[in-house]
Amino acid sequence: MKILDRAVEDSVAPGAKPRPGQAMMLKDLVEAMLDDGHGQAQAEGPTGVGKSFVYLTVAAAAMAARSERSVVSTESLALQAQIVDKDAPVIAAACEAVTGFRPQFAVLKGWSNYVCTQATVDSANDMLDRLGRTGDAEPKALSRKFDKAVADKGKMLFGEQKERADVLAWALRQAVGAGDPRVTGDKNAYPGNMNDSMTWDSVSVSSADCIGADRCVFADECLPRAAKARAAEADVVVTNHHLLAVQAANDVPVVIGSKTLGEFHHVFVDEGHGLPQIVRSQGAVEISSRAVLSLARAVGKVLDDRETSVKNWMDAGAGVAQYVNEDLKEKAQRIGGRDTVLRLGEGQEPLESSFAVVDRWLTEAVEMLKRAAKSNSAPAAEIGLKRARGRVEGMKSALDLVSEHKPGAARWVEVVTPHPRATDQTKYPVVRYTPVDVAGMIRRSLWTREMTEEELEAVGWSEQSAPVEEESSAPEGPKPRVPLTSAVLSATMPPGFGRQVGIRAPLRKYPSPFDSAYGSSVLFVPRAVDQADLQALGSSAYGKFKFDTAKHRAWALRHMIDLVEANGGSALILAATASSGKEYAAALKSAARGRWDVLSQWDGVALRKQVAAWKADRASVMVGTRSLMTGVDAAGDTCTLVVVDRPARAASNPVDDARVEALVANADMDKWAADRFCYVSDASLLLEQSAGRLIRKVSDSGMLAVLDPRLLKAGPFSYPEPTRRMYLDTLHRFETKISVPEAAHQWLRNQQARHAGAQAS
Repeated sequence: MKILDRAVEDSVAPGAKPRPGQAMMLKDLVEAMLDDGHGQAQAEGPTGVGKSFVYLTVAAAAMAARSERSVVSTESLALQAQIVDKDAPVIAAACEAVTGFRPQFAVLKGWSNYVCTQATVDSANDMLDRLGRTGDAEPKALSRKFDKAVADKGKMLFGEQKERADVLAWALRQAVGAGDPRVTGDKNAYPGNMNDSMTWDSVSVSSADCIGADRCVFADECLPRAAKARAAEADVVVTNHHLLAVQAANDVPVVIGSKTLGEFHHVFVDEGHGLPQIVRSQGAVEISSRAVLSLARAVGKVLDDRETSVKNWMDAGAGVAQYVNEDLKEKAQRIGGRDTVLRLGEGQEPLESSFAVVDRWLTEAVEMLKRAAKSNSAPAAEIGLKRARGRVEGMKSALDLVSEHKPGAARWVEVVTPHPRATDQTKYPVVRYTPVDVAGMIRRSLWTREMTEEELEAVGWSEQSAPVEEESSAPEGPKPRVPLTSAVLSATMPPGFGRQVGIRAPLRKYPSPFDSAYGSSVLFVPRAVDQADLQALGSSAYGKFKFDTAKHRAWALRHMIDLVEANGGSALILAATASSGKEYAAALKSAARGRWDVLSQWDGVALRKQVAAWKADRASVMVGTRSLMTGVDAAGDTCTLVVVDRPARAASNPVDDARVEALVANADMDKWAADRFCYVSDASLLLEQSAGRLIRKVSDSGMLAVLDPRLLKAGPFSYPEPTRRMYLDTLHRFETKISVPEAAHQWLRNQQARHAGAQAS
């Protein structure tokens, strides 16, 4: 507690004390850590509690007192940066003042998040060759030549080529500066816009594609290797959910259990509500005819197509793609009625005719790439060959996953529309696989680790003592595992979240320090009672008059324009769908008539720059969808009005439908309760996070407007009562509620007058 006390004093003011929620959370996390080092905790700490100070204090104390290292994971880059740049230095200083020990913190991201000097040199030389200039193998000389060539011939570069040239120039400067602790080569440090993912691929490699320190001439200046070395030396490693998700989805020791990074004893997952979905995404795969053709082109680029075997293999690719397309097309024809996908159950084989053909074709590719790697030792060629082989082996794995029914996973066939940039806009069928029940994967890979050699010796385990299969001398199964202290924290936790991440500890909720700010704010949900509202919101379907979400868009927009007008701008507009958000942005820009700027996440500018521009202009309006419902922190007058058109419930989809079915089968729930547990719970979480954009500090106040009359019990449209209560429970901190539009407009005008008067005085 003394470390936290000191940190709060140092960061706030002499005599300042931890907030009540902070002190309570610290006590619970310490108890979990002291539970033989194997405890668990699940904590909901509203915005403002100061969660990061709490778990960083516990991590620092664990190292100072017991030499135990910790991993901290976040979902957003913003929180990761806040921890490393702002919070960790305060905790480190406080720990040193109290214990005499100063813990070291370091960031760890995936290998491909950093500039690879070899890839950058190869790509820069390729571009110089296309510009008719001579390159260089040495980064410093190459950087000078590249900058001059771009300055001389920059007018020849447009769109993606210009973007790639800018990124290459920056990456070369990072490579030249390798060794300087201020130069990280981190993708997030790039100051410009980067819209094409292929651009970053030209200056980076994944860990699987790296040719290795023993083969690379730039190993001593390797930026990703330096980042990993810093993490290996750190007492507390700050990483992101995507790295942990790779570990959980593939059961590989990326962080926990990594021999390079060393042993860890404690795991703290902040913004933990996002972890299950990220694990699902990391485990998701798909196969289609277009994926087969894309793979054929990728392999063809790194092999010599003058060789007969290579040419024959590439020619066969078109036939393989056709086989796949015919198989999937036959399945897609079974999609009927209101369904958009064909769910695959036990015994259903999506590629029953083409599986063997595809598998054989992929096996041939692996053998060709192996032979090519043995005969070609050039670094650029080796990187390309490793990338191609990784894609081939990835498709082989995907082929097995989509073809076999597994409990806790979803498989389906759907027809998709190509990316707008694609030359061929013909729709095509695809088969997809996604793990659904990921609790076991998370529990095994993240909350436990393999025993160290010393621990194995202490318990008397050895290769010889392990159980073996008959007629085999090999031990059966992996080494024994031991649990770590694991804590999952978030400002908002959906009901039953522990079930999703394999945490058995009960959820603890902590008081918000912003109760007074919510008390001076207001929740507006417009009623729909007159005939005009009924016609604007409803339509007849199957003989009944029902709420129509398509018609709701225009109705919500009218309220939106009136609210922004009454507030004089200074608003954040959050749409349930991107199509709605784009329509709102266009209409709000027209209605503003130049009095305030209306920005959106679809303006073609990097989102972080748009958010920064919005925060810098007090009167501006920002429009977006789910990506702005979390992680946007605009305290003060910039955001005195948050408008949500309706709860962002996901459309029915195979993954969430499978989650519902699993709950019905395993958790003694009926279908409607399970549906609320998945779909409504996820939408409630987003609604609560959206509401949290309004209040970011004690002195904030304003209005949250949720333009969905179904939240009101009285009226012609209403959600089923359990659903309505679940949504409203997320908004319980608002004591004042308004349903009359004129009253809401007057409240905003009065609020603006008070702000103007306060500024004048």
